[in-house]
Amino acid sequence: MKILKNEKGYALIFAILMLALFSILSVGIMTTVSANSRIGRNERGLQSAYYISEAGIKTANNEFMDELVTIHESSNSADEFFAAISNYISTTYSGGNFKTINTFEDAYLSTPVAEVIIKEGIRAGDITEYEITSRGILDGGTRITSMKFSLKWAIMANPEFTVFTTDGMNINNGTINGPVGTIATASDAIKIGGWPTLNDVYVPDVSTGITKPEHYANMGEVKQIGEISYETPTYPTLPSPLPNFYPNTTIVDPDNPHNVVENGKVNITHYMAEGYTLQLNNDEYHLSELNINSNWTLNIDLMGGDRTLYIDKFSANSGKINIIGDGNLTIHINESMHTDGSFEFNKPNTSGLNANEKDLAEKKAVEKLAIYYAGAPTLTLDGANKTYASLFVKQADVNLIAGGGLFGHLISLGENIVISGGTNLMKGIMFVPNAHVQLSEGPVVTSPIIAKNLTMSGGTNLSFDPDYEMPINPFGSVFKTDINKLLSSQTPIREK
Repeated sequence: MKILKNEKGYALIFAILMLALFSILSVGIMTTVSANSRIGRNERGLQSAYYISEAGIKTANNEFMDELVTIHESSNSADEFFAAISNYISTTYSGGNFKTINTFEDAYLSTPVAEVIIKEGIRAGDITEYEITSRGILDGGTRITSMKFSLKWAIMANPEFTVFTTDGMNINNGTINGPVGTIATASDAIKIGGWPTLNDVYVPDVSTGITKPEHYANMGEVKQIGEISYETPTYPTLPSPLPNFYPNTTIVDPDNPHNVVENGKVNITHYMAEGYTLQLNNDEYHLSELNINSNWTLNIDLMGGDRTLYIDKFSANSGKINIIGDGNLTIHINESMHTDGSFEFNKPNTSGLNANEKDLAEKKAVEKLAIYYAGAPTLTLDGANKTYASLFVKQADVNLIAGGGLFGHLISLGENIVISGGTNLMKGIMFVPNAHVQLSEGPVVTSPIIAKNLTMSGGTNLSFDPDYEMPINPFGSVFKTDINKLLSSQTPIREK
């Protein structure tokens, strides 16, 4: 038997086997690496998609909150507020469709996209629920997140202080119920004399901000004031040219005819004009003068609509002006405004009403009449004068003296406000950022005061209930919208 000893072919076979083995191992390794890479890419895409979805929530929420400030500042009621929000949602999200946000930077050679939508939930009273949903899409991965929140209607109408000034104050006797504050940085920003009754006092420097008599101890704590800011409404520009004069009207009496309206001049100065009704059929009218005296009465009928009167000169020496009919009246007095005696302007009939009913009737009257005064002569409300309106003074000084009363908001850009005697100022805010306010001889003010500086003496009594719902301010709120006061609740962002 012959034994073969030639081994030349074995090396080739071994080499082939090893090459096959390495090929199999390489394919396995490559497959594993490819699978791991694919899994990593998918995980990376899903994680990135979550961040994109979260960013979509934040972007939609920021846009909504920015719009919410505008909506709130233009709304006068919960119904207006929530209706405007509904309109924003339906307009922005095209009646229930997702909105695409693709303003993100590219990642992993792909363009990130978030698809977002805001849906309105159930309204319960003055609170409504909402939900923002976002789909984050990147590199084939999709993640969905959501955030729920509730909004409540709130009026930004009540300040933090009964009295606030930017340039200090002098308080000599009298009573202030509620906190007092100033941002004046002088060492004697608040000077206290006599023995006034005060609550907490806020100043920038609690160690030097107040000077007072050595043994004075009739106030609350001295505290450090925070950042305070207000918005000053803009005085409107009058149209040019002004509207037509109100038509001439003559009351005929064979012996004594009286021109109650002549060339734009309204004269309620004769017994024949007693009870005359000025019917405002058009939206706007111009009067050169309005004169009323001797306890005569003028009725202004709005004829079911919102009306505007432009009056050059307004003079009321006693008498009464009633505003009747549905709608609101805006009066622009361009040159001068003088009232005295027992003049009553827009005073509601509150006989037989309880305290709450009377307050509601007075607030409705205030909301019915807004007066703009552009003249330079001092505006004086004195005597038994009672005016139920909101008043915006462009430049003049204002005197509320000898028992005169203003029920409503007082906005003034003038430099001096004098309130004295048995004067009443209530129902609204007194916002006079450029003025020195002087209070003396026992006025009663239940409106918060925001002024440049203030001097108080005599039996002055200032108070303000921060929970009191003031009438709507027709000139716009002086308080900035605080989103935190509109948010009732909010959940964290969660994955759906």
